[in-house]
Amino acid sequence: MKKLLGRLFGIEDGEGRAVGLSLVQAVSLGLPRLFTLAVGAALFLERYPAEDIPYVYLAASVALPTAGILHLSIARRTSFVRMQLGTLIVLAAFPAAFLLLLRASSASWPAFALFVWCGVELHLSNIVLWSTANRMFTVRQGKRLFGLIGAGEIVAAIAGGAVLPLLTRSLGTVDLLAVSVVGFLLTFLGFVVTARTFRTRLAHRVGREGPAPTRGRELLAVLRDRFLLLIFLTYALVLSAGFFVNSIFYFQVRETFPSATDVAIFLGRFTAVSSVLALVFRALLSSRFLLRFGLVGGLVATPAALLGAALVVVHYGRPGWASPELFWSVVAMRLMERLFSGALGQPAYYSLYQPLSRERRTRVQTAAETIAGPIVGGVTGALLLFLTKGLSLSAVGLTAAFLPVLLVWLVVGAAVGRAFPAALTSTLRRRGVS
Repeated sequence: MKKLLGRLFGIEDGEGRAVGLSLVQAVSLGLPRLFTLAVGAALFLERYPAEDIPYVYLAASVALPTAGILHLSIARRTSFVRMQLGTLIVLAAFPAAFLLLLRASSASWPAFALFVWCGVELHLSNIVLWSTANRMFTVRQGKRLFGLIGAGEIVAAIAGGAVLPLLTRSLGTVDLLAVSVVGFLLTFLGFVVTARTFRTRLAHRVGREGPAPTRGRELLAVLRDRFLLLIFLTYALVLSAGFFVNSIFYFQVRETFPSATDVAIFLGRFTAVSSVLALVFRALLSSRFLLRFGLVGGLVATPAALLGAALVVVHYGRPGWASPELFWSVVAMRLMERLFSGALGQPAYYSLYQPLSRERRTRVQTAAETIAGPIVGGVTGALLLFLTKGLSLSAVGLTAAFLPVLLVWLVVGAAVGRAFPAALTSTLRRRGVS
């Protein structure tokens, strides 16, 4: 059975324990991603109009860089393991605090703040999961295993999405945040075991590169390095596209479901169904696709699929009024974004960090995901605000405005994928991949 599973999922001899512990982390982190977002989105859409969603993106463009700068500053003064553990403690503390605040107050602003926090939580949990995975596995292993590891989040989403409607009816929307707290605490315990088992791989060391550069020097180095600049642009476009898709999706959800309970139940069911499909996509097709078509294929698959889905939304939205076909075409576009981004785009994107040294991977990833990306996200939020408030565009109009972003994403994805072999070769010649 063990050999059969190894052949099915591409796990080679000696990799089982590392893959198993990484999957435990992915599953544990998958619970907060579902429950925090479900609560945040449901409460926000109940207390604010959907047209106010761009304000959340603008606030996130400040909150994410602030979190990123703090993360980078603390990371320079402590070990990798302690940094990861401290991050998980903070991640567990915030939903606990929001749970107490929302129980004590019926004001609207905590719902707004929680929806903003969802973005910070997502990016910090990504850093915890994938910076650890990049230390645990080599470039070759990452191509085979990152899709499988990411499937752990999908398993959590399937289970969580299936029970979320029941928990919502029995506990209420706000108390679902307790599940997020439990998820982060489980991740904390799992990482403790991982750190003890693979102490050498996760060890913090300065190595041949010398002390970590300051933030200014790191950003200047990025601007001078075409490959790193393309990584930053790739993530910025991923984030911008995510804002567009989420805005379009929540516009239609808000028009269809009136209450926070209805929204949370729909999101739970949507997550469960989409997660089953994503699990099959990720576990069985991800590694095969990436090995066949390489990083370029993985990086351009998501924008290509979304381009086709967006054209369908524009087609069904031509009459100018809401219809079941329009609603389900928007849902299908959100589903395509989730399937292709999770199964192909995410593993390919995180593989781009492999040519960097272990210490620099975490610094560059943190800078990209919590500083550079959110700045572009803020610009996207301002654009969405202009489109929704200034031009009064609906979901269909936003989808039409989304098309140029997808075209740029296709070009940048192809460029960074083609630049990867040269960056990897240069690294191997200079010092080898850590």
